[in-house]
Amino acid sequence: MVHGPRTGLELLEALAGDARIATGHRYHAVRAQFLELAGDPNAARTAYLEAARRTTSLPRQRYLHAQAGRLTSRG
Repeated sequence: MVHGPRTGLELLEALAGDARIATGHRYHAVRAQFLELAGDPNAARTAYLEAARRTTSLPRQRYLHAQAGRLTSRG
């Protein structure tokens, strides 16, 4: 966070090739947060929805859908 969300996105992108990380919901949720902080609400919304799709936890799904919905209502 010290170096900003774009730097975070670059570091996260380096993990995209590791299926153990990139196929899980947490990767997409973190990516969504960085995208939101970087000022890209549409991409953040898409990433939150992808994270929700990848988790089996209903509370997590609700939270991630709420985050995506919050961005929709802003736009």
